[in-house]
Amino acid sequence: MDRNHGLGPLEDSAASWIHSFEIDALRPPRWLYGPHLQTSYAFLLRRSEAISYTREVLNTSDGDLIDIDLTKQHEGRPLIIACHGLEGSSRSKYMRRLMSRGVREGFNGIALNHRTCGGRLAQTIRTYHYGFIDDLDQVVHHAAKQYPKQPIVVIGYSLGGSIVANWLGRCASTMPSNVCGAATVSAPLIASRDSHCLDVGRRFYGKFFLRTMKRKAKLLVDQQAVSDRDQLDLEAISKARTMEEFETWYTAPAHGFDDLDSYYRGVSPASWINSIAIPTLILHAHDDPVISSGKLPIQQLGSIPKVCFTMTERGGHVGFVSRDQNQWLEDQLFRWFRACVSHAKPTKKDNLQAGSSSDATNVNKGVLC
Repeated sequence: MDRNHGLGPLEDSAASWIHSFEIDALRPPRWLYGPHLQTSYAFLLRRSEAISYTREVLNTSDGDLIDIDLTKQHEGRPLIIACHGLEGSSRSKYMRRLMSRGVREGFNGIALNHRTCGGRLAQTIRTYHYGFIDDLDQVVHHAAKQYPKQPIVVIGYSLGGSIVANWLGRCASTMPSNVCGAATVSAPLIASRDSHCLDVGRRFYGKFFLRTMKRKAKLLVDQQAVSDRDQLDLEAISKARTMEEFETWYTAPAHGFDDLDSYYRGVSPASWINSIAIPTLILHAHDDPVISSGKLPIQQLGSIPKVCFTMTERGGHVGFVSRDQNQWLEDQLFRWFRACVSHAKPTKKDNLQAGSSSDATNVNKGVLC
């Protein structure tokens, strides 16, 4: 049975539709009898449609580049901005399913590639993490400047969902006025030593990601100046056997944190989500084998007026394969997107200048919002 965790009486009656939103029942195929099969099937075997992208590159204030991939843009259509998960890209199957569905449903699309994930190395040792909102903030303001009258919805999958949740809370007051909704799928919302399952059991998922992350970390360190290389212990990075060790020796110091605990405190989405100010669907499966439902701030999510927190009994991690609907996940997401667009207030072009107004040559001010 699917569970919808929302508020009782709403302080904002205009937002009552958020907590009356209900997803369809999810009935997995009988042969996908466990969360690992749901996860693996969706990731490896489930069909994704071909999608044609146009690459655009933005410059950042720290001397790096953001690779974004755009579907064919049509005047007046609402826009989806999507963030992939750990070591994914705009070519990940779930991203291609989202973008190709968006084309059919009358949406424009922008797929953000996190640094090192768009087919090129980053120009600095900074990559991405739970709270790395800089690039997303720049992309959203860039899109809002280009399309000031188009409603914008933002979605993040897995780690990309953490980035979206952080951005929604931290940049609530400077968000462009035409951003009218958001969603996260299978996102870790608490960053801590035991917040995910990547390092437990046989560590299948952790080993899968570590292989590429360690290889890219070595390449990034090798290309940097001596001062940058001195921040990192390359030998410790190369010997990392768990995600926690990798975050200790690479992610935390590369992004300016003193140690692992200060890193987790600084990037945990749970610290910011109370400030979410636009309709946001947070979708998770109770049997997620990567992000345990016991590591979600469920009570906190149920008290945030603009958040619709919905948990299915089954579905795995970004799986959600149904025997009744070929694209169950996309069906729910586009129902939510359309509801956000239909309830959006008319945009005023002047309001879009309140935050950053990034363009292809402007600096990024995402961390300051």
